[in-house]
Amino acid sequence: MHHLVHAFIKRFGGAQAKQRVWNTEFSAGKWDYLDNAHPAARDFVLDVIEQYSEDGDILDLGCGSGGTGLEIRNIYRLYLGVDISQVAIQKAIDALQNSNDHTRKNDYIAADIATFVPPGTYSVIVFRESLYYFPLRTAAKLLVRYSAFLKPGGVFIVRIHDAQRHAKLIRLILEKYTVVHARSEGELCRVLAFLPSPKPDNPGG
Repeated sequence: MHHLVHAFIKRFGGAQAKQRVWNTEFSAGKWDYLDNAHPAARDFVLDVIEQYSEDGDILDLGCGSGGTGLEIRNIYRLYLGVDISQVAIQKAIDALQNSNDHTRKNDYIAADIATFVPPGTYSVIVFRESLYYFPLRTAAKLLVRYSAFLKPGGVFIVRIHDAQRHAKLIRLILEKYTVVHARSEGELCRVLAFLPSPKPDNPGG
């Protein structure tokens, strides 16, 4: 029951309620396994991010405890991670202090990505397991709004761990945007990189 309540709040709750839930889960260590993954189990989304972010700036929306910004190769220019949980952001800052390789390039902000206004434009905007926490209509609006913060030629990168469960979100991306890179791992996990400009609704007209 606790799990169902948390899941409902994460998807439909207000910002403060969502923040409380995520803070509780990060404080309890529910997501610690993400930071302790074996090096041999490197997530293939990192390769996709690296492909599009060399000498570029990265905005990581829903960054959690900052794993993405520390796991990618140090080939980018700047990285900004944003998460609604202050607990997660503090974990990210603590981890950053133990990483000599990324310290001067990474920054983290606690904010609601539904309303966050980025301070600049980016080569890559990442939703690593975060976009599907929003209702489909809200997710669609987020993509449109954040399109304004991509540099020319920049891409969104979305990772989805369960393609069947979130098939409607994948369909939205495939139908509305120009996908430039698609990768899968196993039967369910998908990573899509796509351009910010939506496809025309009537390409033949």
